[in-house]
Amino acid sequence: MKLLNRRTSALGLGLLMGLGLASSPTLAKTGTENLSAIYNNIKVTFNNGYVTTVNEPFIVDGTTYVSLRDIANIFNVITEWDPTSQTVKLQGSMSNEEEMAYQLQVASLQTQLLAMQEKLNQYIENDIQAEEELEENALTLAELETLLENEFYNEHKIRWYFELDEKNRYIDMQIEFYGDDYGSRYAALDDDDIVDFIEDVLIFMVDEVTGTTMAGKEVRGDIVDLDNNENLVSFTLSSTGYLTYDIEYATVSLSDVASSIYTDVIRGIYDRWLPSVVTYDDLEFQLSIRDLYIEERNGFFTFFVVVDAANYIDDWNNLDTTYYSATRRLTRFMNDIADELADVFNLDVEDDIAGYIVAQYDHDEILLKYEEGDIDYRVIR
Repeated sequence: MKLLNRRTSALGLGLLMGLGLASSPTLAKTGTENLSAIYNNIKVTFNNGYVTTVNEPFIVDGTTYVSLRDIANIFNVITEWDPTSQTVKLQGSMSNEEEMAYQLQVASLQTQLLAMQEKLNQYIENDIQAEEELEENALTLAELETLLENEFYNEHKIRWYFELDEKNRYIDMQIEFYGDDYGSRYAALDDDDIVDFIEDVLIFMVDEVTGTTMAGKEVRGDIVDLDNNENLVSFTLSSTGYLTYDIEYATVSLSDVASSIYTDVIRGIYDRWLPSVVTYDDLEFQLSIRDLYIEERNGFFTFFVVVDAANYIDDWNNLDTTYYSATRRLTRFMNDIADELADVFNLDVEDDIAGYIVAQYDHDEILLKYEEGDIDYRVIR
Protein backbone atom coordinates (compact mmCIF):
# COMPACT_ATOMS: atom_id res chain seq x y z
CA MET A 1 0.00 0.00 0.00
CA LYS A 2 1.31 3.50 -0.82
CA LEU A 3 0.21 6.91 0.53
CA LEU A 4 0.63 9.98 -1.70
CA ASN A 5 -0.36 13.61 -1.41
CA ARG A 6 -1.62 15.16 -4.65
CA ARG A 7 -3.22 18.42 -5.69
CA THR A 8 -6.61 18.12 -7.35
CA SER A 9 -5.62 20.62 -10.04
CA ALA A 10 -3.08 18.12 -11.35
CA LEU A 11 -5.87 15.78 -12.50
CA GLY A 12 -6.88 17.88 -15.52
CA LEU A 13 -9.03 15.87 -17.92
CA GLY A 14 -8.61 12.84 -15.70
CA LEU A 15 -11.52 14.17 -13.57
CA LEU A 16 -12.31 11.58 -10.92
CA MET A 17 -15.64 9.95 -10.40
CA GLY A 18 -16.48 8.80 -6.90
CA LEU A 19 -20.12 9.45 -6.01
CA GLY A 20 -21.68 9.35 -9.49
CA LEU A 21 -23.12 11.97 -11.89
CA ALA A 22 -25.94 14.42 -11.20
CA SER A 23 -28.13 16.58 -13.44
CA SER A 24 -26.54 19.79 -12.07
CA PRO A 25 -23.01 20.70 -10.99
CA THR A 26 -22.00 19.26 -7.63
CA LEU A 27 -19.03 19.63 -5.33
CA ALA A 28 -18.68 23.24 -6.50
CA LYS A 29 -15.49 23.84 -4.59
CA THR A 30 -12.60 26.03 -5.77
CA GLY A 31 -9.03 26.48 -4.61
CA THR A 32 -6.30 24.05 -3.63
CA GLU A 33 -6.53 21.23 -1.11
CA ASN A 34 -4.05 18.54 -0.15
CA LEU A 35 -5.54 15.01 -0.27
CA SER A 36 -4.19 11.77 1.18
CA ALA A 37 -4.73 9.11 -1.51
CA ILE A 38 -4.47 5.39 -0.76
CA TYR A 39 -3.33 3.11 -3.63
CA ASN A 40 -3.83 -0.61 -3.13
CA ASN A 41 -3.83 -2.22 -6.61
CA ILE A 42 -7.58 -1.56 -6.94
CA LYS A 43 -9.18 -3.42 -9.89
CA VAL A 44 -12.25 -2.60 -11.98
CA THR A 45 -14.63 -5.16 -13.51
CA PHE A 46 -17.45 -4.80 -16.01
CA ASN A 47 -20.01 -7.62 -16.42
CA ASN A 48 -17.74 -9.86 -14.32
CA GLY A 49 -14.73 -9.18 -16.57
CA TYR A 50 -11.65 -7.22 -15.58
CA VAL A 51 -11.01 -4.01 -17.55
CA THR A 52 -7.77 -2.08 -17.93
CA THR A 53 -7.69 1.51 -16.69
CA VAL A 54 -5.29 4.19 -17.83
CA ASN A 55 -5.23 5.85 -14.40
CA GLU A 56 -4.89 3.71 -11.30
CA PRO A 57 -7.93 3.98 -8.96
CA PHE A 58 -7.36 5.17 -5.38
CA ILE A 59 -9.22 5.88 -2.13
CA VAL A 60 -9.62 9.26 -0.41
CA ASP A 61 -11.47 9.52 2.91
CA GLY A 62 -13.14 6.12 2.39
CA THR A 63 -14.37 6.92 -1.13
CA THR A 64 -12.97 5.02 -4.15
CA TYR A 65 -12.15 7.20 -7.15
CA VAL A 66 -11.90 5.93 -10.73
CA SER A 67 -10.90 8.15 -13.63
CA LEU A 68 -14.00 9.47 -15.40
CA ARG A 69 -12.30 8.96 -18.74
CA ASP A 70 -11.76 5.27 -17.89
CA ILE A 71 -15.41 4.91 -16.87
CA ALA A 72 -16.50 6.67 -20.06
CA ASN A 73 -14.40 4.32 -22.18
CA ILE A 74 -16.04 1.31 -20.54
CA PHE A 75 -19.54 2.60 -21.42
CA ASN A 76 -18.55 3.92 -24.85
CA VAL A 77 -19.12 7.55 -23.80
CA ILE A 78 -17.20 10.48 -25.30
CA THR A 79 -15.51 12.85 -22.81
CA GLU A 80 -14.58 16.46 -23.48
CA TRP A 81 -13.02 19.08 -21.16
CA ASP A 82 -14.18 22.70 -21.50
CA PRO A 83 -11.50 24.80 -19.80
CA THR A 84 -13.51 28.01 -20.18
CA SER A 85 -16.45 26.83 -18.14
CA GLN A 86 -14.41 24.27 -16.19
CA THR A 87 -16.86 21.60 -17.34
CA VAL A 88 -16.52 17.93 -18.25
CA LYS A 89 -18.87 17.11 -21.12
CA LEU A 90 -20.12 13.57 -21.69
CA GLN A 91 -21.93 12.43 -24.84
CA GLY A 92 -23.55 9.13 -25.80
CA SER A 93 -24.07 5.87 -24.01
CA MET A 94 -24.65 2.21 -24.81
CA SER A 95 -28.28 1.91 -25.88
CA ASN A 96 -30.52 -0.96 -24.91
CA GLU A 97 -30.17 -2.26 -28.45
CA GLU A 98 -26.36 -2.13 -28.25
CA GLU A 99 -26.39 -3.84 -24.87
CA MET A 100 -28.67 -6.55 -26.24
CA ALA A 101 -26.43 -6.98 -29.29
CA TYR A 102 -23.41 -7.22 -27.02
CA GLN A 103 -25.07 -9.85 -24.85
CA LEU A 104 -26.16 -11.79 -27.95
CA GLN A 105 -22.62 -11.70 -29.26
CA VAL A 106 -21.30 -13.00 -25.95
CA ALA A 107 -23.90 -15.78 -25.97
CA SER A 108 -23.00 -16.68 -29.56
CA LEU A 109 -19.30 -16.87 -28.72
CA GLN A 110 -20.05 -19.03 -25.70
CA THR A 111 -22.10 -21.39 -27.89
CA GLN A 112 -19.25 -21.58 -30.42
CA LEU A 113 -16.78 -22.29 -27.63
CA LEU A 114 -18.93 -25.14 -26.33
CA ALA A 115 -19.24 -26.58 -29.85
CA MET A 116 -15.46 -26.41 -30.34
CA GLN A 117 -14.91 -28.09 -26.98
CA GLU A 118 -17.28 -30.90 -27.97
CA LYS A 119 -15.38 -31.37 -31.27
CA LEU A 120 -12.07 -31.43 -29.41
CA ASN A 121 -13.40 -34.04 -27.00
CA GLN A 122 -14.60 -36.10 -29.98
CA TYR A 123 -11.19 -35.88 -31.67
CA ILE A 124 -9.51 -37.00 -28.45
CA GLU A 125 -11.96 -39.90 -28.13
CA ASN A 126 -11.38 -40.90 -31.78
CA ASP A 127 -7.59 -40.84 -31.27
CA ILE A 128 -7.93 -43.06 -28.22
CA GLN A 129 -10.15 -45.47 -30.15
CA ALA A 130 -7.69 -45.52 -33.06
CA GLU A 131 -4.80 -46.30 -30.73
CA GLU A 132 -6.81 -49.07 -29.09
CA GLU A 133 -7.65 -50.53 -32.51
CA LEU A 134 -3.98 -50.45 -33.52
CA GLU A 135 -3.08 -52.30 -30.33
CA GLU A 136 -5.81 -54.88 -30.97
CA ASN A 137 -4.63 -55.33 -34.57
CA ALA A 138 -0.92 -55.39 -33.66
CA LEU A 139 1.01 -57.83 -35.82
CA THR A 140 4.57 -58.75 -34.90
CA LEU A 141 7.26 -59.18 -37.53
CA ALA A 142 7.74 -62.79 -36.45
CA GLU A 143 4.04 -63.49 -37.01
CA LEU A 144 4.16 -61.85 -40.43
CA GLU A 145 7.25 -63.87 -41.38
CA THR A 146 5.38 -67.06 -40.46
CA LEU A 147 2.33 -66.03 -42.50
CA LEU A 148 4.52 -65.33 -45.55
CA GLU A 149 6.37 -68.63 -45.24
CA ASN A 150 3.10 -70.54 -44.93
CA GLU A 151 1.58 -68.74 -47.91
CA PHE A 152 4.58 -69.13 -50.25
CA TYR A 153 6.00 -72.33 -48.81
CA ASN A 154 6.53 -74.11 -52.14
CA GLU A 155 6.11 -71.35 -54.72
CA HIS A 156 7.91 -72.44 -57.93
CA LYS A 157 8.88 -75.59 -55.96
CA ILE A 158 11.38 -73.59 -53.90
CA ARG A 159 11.40 -73.43 -50.09
CA TRP A 160 11.33 -69.73 -49.27
CA TYR A 161 12.22 -68.03 -45.99
CA PHE A 162 11.37 -64.46 -45.02
CA GLU A 163 13.22 -62.08 -42.72
CA LEU A 164 11.67 -58.70 -41.89
CA ASP A 165 13.09 -55.68 -40.07
CA GLU A 166 11.07 -52.50 -39.41
CA LYS A 167 13.15 -49.34 -39.82
CA ASN A 168 12.15 -45.75 -39.06
CA ARG A 169 10.90 -45.04 -42.58
CA TYR A 170 10.62 -48.41 -44.27
CA ILE A 171 10.40 -52.18 -43.82
CA ASP A 172 13.37 -54.27 -44.89
CA MET A 173 12.40 -57.63 -46.43
CA GLN A 174 14.81 -60.45 -47.21
CA ILE A 175 13.37 -63.31 -49.29
CA GLU A 176 15.80 -66.19 -48.86
CA PHE A 177 16.41 -69.67 -50.22
CA TYR A 178 19.25 -72.20 -50.15
CA GLY A 179 20.98 -72.24 -53.51
CA ASP A 180 22.60 -75.64 -53.02
CA ASP A 181 19.14 -77.21 -52.82
CA TYR A 182 17.07 -74.99 -55.10
CA GLY A 183 19.59 -73.12 -57.27
CA SER A 184 18.70 -74.97 -60.46
CA ARG A 185 14.99 -74.30 -59.97
CA TYR A 186 15.63 -70.61 -59.36
CA ALA A 187 17.82 -70.45 -62.46
CA ALA A 188 14.90 -71.82 -64.48
CA LEU A 189 12.75 -68.78 -63.59
CA ASP A 190 12.56 -65.97 -66.11
CA ASP A 191 12.23 -62.27 -65.27
CA ASP A 192 8.42 -62.33 -65.42
CA ASP A 193 8.28 -65.27 -62.99
CA ILE A 194 10.48 -63.39 -60.51
CA VAL A 195 8.58 -60.10 -60.78
CA ASP A 196 5.20 -61.84 -60.45
CA PHE A 197 6.44 -63.66 -57.36
CA ILE A 198 7.66 -60.42 -55.76
CA GLU A 199 4.34 -58.71 -56.55
CA ASP A 200 2.35 -61.57 -55.00
CA VAL A 201 4.47 -61.44 -51.85
CA LEU A 202 4.08 -57.67 -51.52
CA ILE A 203 0.31 -57.73 -52.15
CA PHE A 204 -0.10 -60.39 -49.47
CA MET A 205 2.07 -58.43 -47.03
CA VAL A 206 0.25 -55.11 -47.63
CA ASP A 207 -3.09 -56.81 -46.95
CA GLU A 208 -1.79 -58.32 -43.71
CA VAL A 209 -0.35 -55.07 -42.29
CA THR A 210 -3.48 -52.99 -43.02
CA GLY A 211 -4.61 -51.35 -39.79
CA THR A 212 -1.24 -51.79 -38.07
CA THR A 213 1.66 -49.40 -37.46
CA MET A 214 3.44 -50.89 -40.50
CA ALA A 215 0.69 -49.88 -42.92
CA GLY A 216 1.75 -47.42 -45.61
CA LYS A 217 5.48 -47.84 -45.09
CA GLU A 218 7.88 -48.28 -47.98
CA VAL A 219 9.23 -51.82 -48.45
CA ARG A 220 12.81 -52.47 -49.56
CA GLY A 221 14.08 -55.96 -50.11
CA ASP A 222 16.26 -58.53 -51.79
CA ILE A 223 16.08 -62.13 -52.95
CA VAL A 224 19.10 -63.83 -51.36
CA ASP A 225 20.88 -67.11 -52.03
CA LEU A 226 21.93 -68.07 -48.50
CA ASP A 227 24.38 -70.80 -49.51
CA ASN A 228 26.33 -68.58 -51.88
CA ASN A 229 25.68 -65.32 -49.98
CA GLU A 230 24.44 -63.59 -53.13
CA ASN A 231 21.78 -60.93 -53.51
CA LEU A 232 20.08 -61.92 -56.74
CA VAL A 233 17.35 -59.28 -56.96
CA SER A 234 16.68 -55.94 -55.28
CA PHE A 235 13.23 -54.32 -55.17
CA THR A 236 11.42 -51.37 -53.63
CA LEU A 237 7.71 -50.82 -53.10
CA SER A 238 7.11 -47.11 -52.50
CA SER A 239 4.59 -45.83 -49.96
CA THR A 240 2.38 -44.94 -52.95
CA GLY A 241 2.41 -48.53 -54.24
CA TYR A 242 4.98 -48.15 -57.06
CA LEU A 243 7.26 -51.19 -57.52
CA THR A 244 10.82 -50.93 -58.85
CA TYR A 245 13.28 -53.80 -59.14
CA ASP A 246 16.73 -54.68 -60.43
CA ILE A 247 17.27 -58.30 -61.34
CA GLU A 248 20.83 -57.61 -62.42
CA TYR A 249 21.72 -56.50 -58.89
CA ALA A 250 23.62 -59.33 -57.35
CA THR A 251 27.20 -60.45 -57.40
CA VAL A 252 29.28 -57.38 -56.57
CA SER A 253 31.94 -57.73 -53.90
CA LEU A 254 32.55 -55.21 -51.16
CA SER A 255 36.15 -54.79 -52.24
CA ASP A 256 35.00 -53.94 -55.78
CA VAL A 257 32.56 -51.36 -54.41
CA ALA A 258 35.26 -49.85 -52.16
CA SER A 259 37.65 -49.63 -55.11
CA SER A 260 35.00 -47.95 -57.25
CA ILE A 261 34.12 -45.38 -54.55
CA TYR A 262 37.81 -44.69 -53.93
CA THR A 263 38.30 -43.98 -57.63
CA ASP A 264 35.13 -41.95 -58.19
CA VAL A 265 34.91 -40.04 -54.92
CA ILE A 266 38.14 -40.04 -52.94
CA ARG A 267 40.47 -39.68 -55.90
CA GLY A 268 38.10 -38.17 -58.44
CA ILE A 269 36.59 -35.45 -56.20
CA TYR A 270 38.96 -35.04 -53.25
CA ASP A 271 42.30 -35.92 -54.88
CA ARG A 272 43.05 -38.36 -52.03
CA TRP A 273 43.02 -35.68 -49.33
CA LEU A 274 40.59 -35.15 -46.48
CA PRO A 275 38.95 -31.71 -46.48
CA SER A 276 41.05 -29.24 -44.48
CA VAL A 277 40.49 -28.74 -40.76
CA VAL A 278 41.57 -25.98 -38.37
CA THR A 279 43.09 -26.09 -34.87
CA TYR A 280 42.37 -23.71 -32.02
CA ASP A 281 45.74 -22.14 -32.91
CA ASP A 282 44.34 -21.33 -36.40
CA LEU A 283 46.57 -23.96 -38.02
CA GLU A 284 44.88 -25.35 -41.14
CA PHE A 285 45.99 -28.80 -42.34
CA GLN A 286 44.89 -31.85 -44.37
CA LEU A 287 45.42 -35.58 -43.96
CA SER A 288 46.21 -37.79 -46.95
CA ILE A 289 43.86 -40.72 -47.61
CA ARG A 290 45.57 -44.08 -47.98
CA ASP A 291 42.74 -46.59 -48.36
CA LEU A 292 39.01 -47.31 -48.16
CA TYR A 293 37.40 -50.59 -47.16
CA ILE A 294 33.83 -51.68 -46.40
CA GLU A 295 32.35 -54.24 -44.02
CA GLU A 296 28.80 -55.64 -43.92
CA ARG A 297 26.97 -57.46 -41.16
CA ASN A 298 23.26 -58.37 -41.21
CA GLY A 299 22.50 -55.79 -43.86
CA PHE A 300 24.33 -52.94 -42.05
CA PHE A 301 27.29 -51.45 -43.92
CA THR A 302 30.31 -49.72 -42.36
CA PHE A 303 33.03 -47.98 -44.37
CA PHE A 304 36.50 -47.06 -43.12
CA VAL A 305 38.57 -44.20 -44.55
CA VAL A 306 42.25 -44.83 -43.74
CA VAL A 307 44.40 -41.68 -43.36
CA ASP A 308 48.04 -40.92 -42.59
CA ALA A 309 47.79 -39.15 -39.23
CA ALA A 310 51.15 -40.08 -37.70
CA ASN A 311 52.56 -36.54 -37.84
CA TYR A 312 49.32 -34.77 -36.91
CA ILE A 313 48.20 -36.42 -33.69
CA ASP A 314 48.64 -33.31 -31.54
CA ASP A 315 47.09 -31.10 -34.22
CA TRP A 316 44.04 -33.37 -34.57
CA ASN A 317 43.55 -33.43 -30.80
CA ASN A 318 43.63 -29.62 -30.87
CA LEU A 319 40.95 -29.29 -33.56
CA ASP A 320 38.51 -26.42 -33.31
CA THR A 321 35.38 -28.58 -33.53
CA THR A 322 33.20 -25.46 -33.51
CA TYR A 323 34.69 -24.30 -36.83
CA TYR A 324 31.56 -24.65 -38.94
CA SER A 325 33.13 -24.67 -42.43
CA ALA A 326 35.51 -27.53 -41.60
CA THR A 327 32.72 -29.59 -40.00
CA ARG A 328 30.48 -28.98 -43.00
CA ARG A 329 33.23 -30.07 -45.44
CA LEU A 330 33.97 -33.28 -43.52
CA THR A 331 30.26 -34.08 -43.24
CA ARG A 332 29.83 -33.63 -46.99
CA PHE A 333 32.87 -35.85 -47.62
CA MET A 334 31.41 -38.68 -45.53
CA ASN A 335 27.97 -38.13 -47.08
CA ASP A 336 29.45 -38.49 -50.58
CA ILE A 337 30.86 -41.91 -49.71
CA ALA A 338 27.65 -43.02 -47.97
CA ASP A 339 25.50 -41.90 -50.91
CA GLU A 340 27.59 -43.96 -53.35
CA LEU A 341 27.35 -46.99 -51.09
CA ALA A 342 23.58 -46.53 -50.70
CA ASP A 343 23.11 -46.35 -54.48
CA VAL A 344 24.94 -49.64 -55.04
CA PHE A 345 23.13 -51.69 -52.40
CA ASN A 346 19.77 -49.88 -52.25
CA LEU A 347 20.36 -48.68 -48.69
CA ASP A 348 19.11 -45.88 -46.47
CA VAL A 349 21.99 -43.63 -45.46
CA GLU A 350 20.72 -42.93 -41.94
CA ASP A 351 19.43 -46.42 -41.11
CA ASP A 352 21.87 -48.74 -42.87
CA ILE A 353 25.29 -47.04 -43.07
CA ALA A 354 27.97 -45.83 -40.67
CA GLY A 355 31.54 -44.72 -41.33
CA TYR A 356 34.84 -44.03 -39.62
CA ILE A 357 38.05 -42.17 -40.35
CA VAL A 358 40.86 -44.28 -38.90
CA ALA A 359 44.64 -43.97 -38.58
CA GLN A 360 46.84 -45.88 -41.01
CA TYR A 361 49.19 -47.09 -38.27
CA ASP A 362 46.29 -48.55 -36.23
CA HIS A 363 42.82 -49.04 -37.73
CA ASP A 364 41.39 -49.19 -34.21
CA GLU A 365 42.47 -45.58 -33.73
CA ILE A 366 39.32 -43.64 -34.65
CA LEU A 367 39.62 -39.96 -35.61
CA LEU A 368 36.00 -39.41 -36.58
CA LYS A 369 32.71 -41.31 -36.48
CA TYR A 370 29.90 -40.85 -39.02
CA GLU A 371 26.39 -42.03 -38.11
CA GLU A 372 22.86 -41.05 -39.21
CA GLY A 373 24.26 -38.32 -41.46
CA ASP A 374 26.26 -36.55 -38.71
CA ILE A 375 29.92 -36.63 -37.66
CA ASP A 376 31.51 -36.90 -34.22
CA TYR A 377 35.16 -35.99 -33.69
CA ARG A 378 37.29 -38.35 -31.61
CA VAL A 379 40.55 -37.76 -29.73
CA ILE A 380 43.58 -39.83 -30.80
CA ARG A 381 45.05 -41.73 -27.88
